[in-house]
Amino acid sequence: MQSDGRLRECFFGKLEGLTKQQAIGQYGPMISQQWDDQYASYDFRPFGGECRSDVLRRHLDFANYFLKTNASDVTLLVGHGRGLATLLSGLGYPPDLKRGEYKVIDFT
Repeated sequence: MQSDGRLRECFFGKLEGLTKQQAIGQYGPMISQQWDDQYASYDFRPFGGECRSDVLRRHLDFANYFLKTNASDVTLLVGHGRGLATLLSGLGYPPDLKRGEYKVIDFT
């Protein structure tokens, strides 16, 4: 098993650890759109966090590195939430995995 920090989930900055309702209470209803956008164009930089392109760049950087160093291996990538949806959509796959589902993709 290999772990790599480039595959971590999106960083929400000051919103880390808050529920959606707490974030709305502290920062107003405008945060709701960012919160609900799981993969298309979210941007948490105003709160010290990351935007979609930051997350996708990190994940693709790791995927390309891993492919170069393990080209003949079949790999299982386990993820969740916004980070995995961002990677799937960035690779052209529907980002619609539900809990317990999996998707076989060809990343070459």
